[in-house]
Amino acid sequence: EGFNKECEFVERIHELGYNTYASRHHSTEQPLPAGAGSNNKRRASIRRQWYVSINGKGRPRRGFKTRSTDKASLFLPRVLDNKDHEMV
Repeated sequence: EGFNKECEFVERIHELGYNTYASRHHSTEQPLPAGAGSNNKRRASIRRQWYVSINGKGRPRRGFKTRSTDKASLFLPRVLDNKDHEMV
């Protein structure tokens, strides 16, 4: 039971105190809309990160359906007290 690349996330701390977590290794490549980007013949694309997200029932959402601005992707850090440290 070791850690692997599936366990690596990029943590971003937002101004309002929320944190988001994106997969370091998984993302989706999406083409830019027509007219955006450069004028060369190849179509430009961007990589969209997959974020950790939970739905209203507490179940995980699929990474490719999440965005950093979704409410379900914003997490509030919690300070642990002594009782919580005993559980960990």
